[in-house]
Amino acid sequence: MPCYVIVIPELSDENVAFRESLAGSLKLLGIRLTALGDFEAVFSADREAVALYGALLPLDPVRYRASLEQAVTNFAIDLRDLAYSEQEIADQLAGLSLPDAD
Repeated sequence: MPCYVIVIPELSDENVAFRESLAGSLKLLGIRLTALGDFEAVFSADREAVALYGALLPLDPVRYRASLEQAVTNFAIDLRDLAYSEQEIADQLAGLSLPDAD
């Protein structure tokens, strides 16, 4: 299965709803791909969901915090499924550069 990279330009008012919808779709895609056992594709989908929710978080922390936390949890599970060590997982999570919402 091919892997696609999403380039995220600056957020504007007209594309916030699209990004929220896309992030949710990527989370659902990750769940489906997990059921199919395609963990490398799941990794990509969940990583992109984290990036999208991370970009949305500063706009409305109350609305997006739980979704971002779930996306990060899913991403960590993906790393375990790909046999990453706990240190490698910690390094990957630290490298996400998520914004502060406070």
